Amino acid sequence: MSEGKSVRRLILEGGAIVLSILAAFGIEAAWEERGERVRERDAVAQLIGEFDLIETRLVTLDSVYEHGRFSGAAPLRELLGVMGSAPGAFSDVRLDSLIASSLGNPRTELPEGVLSALVGSGQLALIQSDSLRIALAEWAPLRETVRADTEALARFNGEYLLPFLWENASVRALDVNTRYHVELGLGPFDRNHWPLLQSRTFENLINERLTSLEASSDRLDAVLAHVRLVLRLLRTEGSDS
Repeated sequence: MSEGKSVRRLILEGGAIVLSILAAFGIEAAWEERGERVRERDAVAQLIGEFDLIETRLVTLDSVYEHGRFSGAAPLRELLGVMGSAPGAFSDVRLDSLIASSLGNPRTELPEGVLSALVGSGQLALIQSDSLRIALAEWAPLRETVRADTEALARFNGEYLLPFLWENASVRALDVNTRYHVELGLGPFDRNHWPLLQSRTFENLINERLTSLEASSDRLDAVLAHVRLVLRLLRTEGSDS
């Protein structure tokens, strides 16, 4: 009888030890999961801040693409509208301004520090939403699209439009590039620039730049829509975690 009690006591004590171990593991796992959720909330909050800034800068770039004084599509359409005008059809000041409107290069700087750090540290895996992780993974090529478009516009100016104006109208236009009006005021150009309005080459250059601006603006609309999707998913994830 005494021996049977000892066996039962050993079984009970052993069971208690096993339960204690399991409970300890359970508590540790719970704390680990809680820590992961805290880190996820922190990561989501930082990403919201970064993508809010990205959205703001893309909205600004979108406005520049259309209405920018030195680099927008609207001034180029106005310039194309007066192509073929005879000398003196309107003021030299207006013509100076219209020609200079083709010289600027849209620019933007899109932050990437938070997302890059999360990817580099492997903490992006903390985010539970598959849709959000996919949307974040798709951001890098879209960001590259924006950068490539602004660089292509600048390269077109540097390789084609500015050299043409250097040869045919104005030394100053090349010297000051996008800051023509800011630094020198409204012209006049160094040589008679009315013949530009009769130049088929100049008209083709302006048409090509306008086409590039409009295509860049269309691509930017898609990029902006994706950024807003990311923000929506981030805010949903933040409220759920």
